[in-house]
Amino acid sequence: MYLALEDGERRLHERLEMQNAPAHLPISFLTDFAKLDSAPGKKAFAEMLDTLKPGIVILDTLARVTGRKTEENRAEQVADVANWLQQTALAKSAAVFVVAHHGKMTYGDVGFDLRGSSA
Repeated sequence: MYLALEDGERRLHERLEMQNAPAHLPISFLTDFAKLDSAPGKKAFAEMLDTLKPGIVILDTLARVTGRKTEENRAEQVADVANWLQQTALAKSAAVFVVAHHGKMTYGDVGFDLRGSSA
């Protein structure tokens, strides 16, 4: 399951075509999803795991999967989302891969280069 939350359906389709991706990849794509720092979003995510039973879920990006309730520079808020994702993934036997972008400034150290909290 790939939550391509920075792409629209047309852009995602164009990217797959440019990569010559086979037409029937065993991947489900979503370009919109409820925010995972809300009760409805958490419920929808857990239900999606129960229904589709993906082996891995790619969340692209962390900033897009959280709403205004989560300030990406506040470690405790980001940790709340990350901890919930970990607990849910373990309970549902799924791996969750979260994409986070680098900030505009780079220092050559991954810990400093990540945008927002490293939590």
